[in-house]
Amino acid sequence: MKSGLRITPWARGGQKMVYNPTDFDATATELVLLGVNAKKLPKAASCGVNGVESIVMDNTNGTVLTLVNWTNQPVETTVTLNLDFNPKEIRCVSTQKAIPFKREGNIVTFPIRLKDADYYTILK
Repeated sequence: MKSGLRITPWARGGQKMVYNPTDFDATATELVLLGVNAKKLPKAASCGVNGVESIVMDNTNGTVLTLVNWTNQPVETTVTLNLDFNPKEIRCVSTQKAIPFKREGNIVTFPIRLKDADYYTILK
């Protein structure tokens, strides 16, 4: 079995990795997504841009959301979180500012501007 990733050495001593794993063949991507989409699994977090990765870590004080932008360009989108609590505040770690959000049931949404990566704290 062969990897779909291009062989590229890690950028040593630089400020930026020179290759983001996003330029896959569209047909191969659709084939992989057939299995993923066959059963709709609940996502803890999502946004409307392909190529933005979300990682959710829960804690007794709230949740930390890590977003990584692999698209090689800044994006503006809306983040959707599935939370089992009513958040008091959502803060962007890089700007240290509160972000306005909306909550309907267990779904929380808020707008973001993401250049490369950022953390968001969701406080209980």
